Amino acid sequence: MISDASLYSLAVFLGSAAMLLIVLYHFLEINAKEEGSKSESVVGGERKADAIPAAYVVLVYEVWATRQQGGGSAVPGSVHK
Repeated sequence: MISDASLYSLAVFLGSAAMLLIVLYHFLEINAKEEGSKSESVVGGERKADAIPAAYVVLVYEVWATRQQGGGSAVPGSVHK
C-alpha cells in the first residue's frame, strides 16, 4: 500500500509536471508560425499581443505552492488568515 507521504509527493510531482506542460504548450502555441498558409492563423495577431505571459503563470503557481506548504502568503502586503 502507498503511504500518505508517498502519495502526497506523487501528487505534488504530477501537479507540477502538468503545470509545466501547460505553460510549455501555451508558450509554443503563442510563438507558433504557420507554414504554407496565407490566411490568418487560428489565433489572430491581436490575441497573441494580449496573451498572458508565462511569468505571470509561474508567479500564480508559486503563490499557490507556497500557500499549500503552509508558508503563509507569498504576495507582499497581503493578509493571509
